[in-house]
Amino acid sequence: MKKLEMISRSIKRAEESTFIIAEGGKKNTYIVVNQETNKGYTIKVKGKRIISCNCKHYEYRKLPCKHMFYLLSKTNLDL
Repeated sequence: MKKLEMISRSIKRAEESTFIIAEGGKKNTYIVVNQETNKGYTIKVKGKRIISCNCKHYEYRKLPCKHMFYLLSKTNLDL
């Protein structure tokens, strides 16, 4: 699958998902929690920029994932 297709799918999944944003606990982190599974993913931020997620999709492909796009849609952060 091409990178653009993967990113497009991640955006669509972020729009369809039932996520919430929880307190990260650490400075410059957010936790995006899937309300259906109660599983949380740690998103790291540097300044106003989202830099990483600890989900398998991001760790394997190094492309923005649905968790990052969800956070992007609910905050004033950038990718």
